Amino acid sequence: MDIIIDNKKYEIIIKSKNVKYSNIKIRQNTLIITSSRYLTETDALIFINKNMEAIKKLIKKIPQNPLKEDDFLLFGQVFKVIKTLDRFEIKENSIFSFSINYLDIYNYAYEIIEKMFYRIQNDFFKSTPASLVFKQMKTRWGVCYLKKSKIALTKAIIHIPFDLIEYVIIHEFSHFKYPNHSKDFYNYVSRYCPDYKRRVKELKSYAYVI
Repeated sequence: MDIIIDNKKYEIIIKSKNVKYSNIKIRQNTLIITSSRYLTETDALIFINKNMEAIKKLIKKIPQNPLKEDDFLLFGQVFKVIKTLDRFEIKENSIFSFSINYLDIYNYAYEIIEKMFYRIQNDFFKSTPASLVFKQMKTRWGVCYLKKSKIALTKAIIHIPFDLIEYVIIHEFSHFKYPNHSKDFYNYVSRYCPDYKRRVKELKSYAYVI
C-alpha cells in the first residue's frame, strides 16, 4: 500500500509488536507503522492522516540522497562509476564496472563483509555458530534468526563505512545472548563496541541508502 505526501510516494509497512503506543518511523521512501494490535489498511491511513503534520516534520529531517547520476557509495566513500565491457577495477575515486545493476561491485563488497563477519565471529563470538546471508531489507540493517543460527544483513549495508558495518554485525551477534534491546543487551554490545552510541548516531545519517 502506498501514500502520496507532498508529491512523493511512500510505501506503508504495518508491523504488529508488543508496544504500548502505535508509532511511525520514516525511511527514505517508506512509512513504518508499529502497533500492538492488527491494523487494516484503512486503520493505517486514518492513523497517518491524523498525524500528517508530525510526519511531514519528520520527513524534513530525513537525510537526503546526495549522490549524482553514476555515483556509487561504497563503504562510505563516493566513487564515479565508469562502464566498461570486460573488467572490474577500483582506481582512486573511480570504479570500472562491467555488470548490469552493479552486480560486480556488490559481489566484491559482499566478499569483504563476509571476511569481516567471520573475523568478528572468531574474535568475539566463537561459541555462536551463526552463518551470514545478504537480503533485501527496507527497514533494518540486520536481523538475527536465533532458531536458524543465521544473521541476515541488508544488501544496502555495502554503502556504509566499515566501522558501522562492524557495529551492525556485533549488534546482531549479541542478540544470540540477549534477544531483546534491554540494558543488559547494550552492556554486552559495549564490551566489543565501546563507542556503539556514536556509531548508532552515524547510522541514522545513512538512512537514505536503504
